[in-house]
Amino acid sequence: RRRQDQDRHSQQKHELDSTKRVVQSVLQSTSAEAEQLSKNRERLEKEHRDLQAEMEEQERLLQQSEIGAQSREFRFNELASLQERGEKEREDVEQQLAALEPELA
Repeated sequence: RRRQDQDRHSQQKHELDSTKRVVQSVLQSTSAEAEQLSKNRERLEKEHRDLQAEMEEQERLLQQSEIGAQSREFRFNELASLQERGEKEREDVEQQLAALEPELA
């Protein structure tokens, strides 16, 4: 009877030790996975911040480009307007000269 109790106790201890080893192994594995996931998360967060900064820079450059294009278009329109005004003034002066020619002759 005593021998059976010792055997059963030994068997239970062996099973408990085996279960402890399995649990320890699972904990180590889970801990390693958690650490890897944490590193992946940090890497992805950094990539996200970098991409966000790049998008903001591209947006800034695009706005600068659009402002430059608007400025060039404004200057072009201003020059075209000045040219039209100059041509009109030249035509007016030519007409005035043509009107004065008979008096000068």
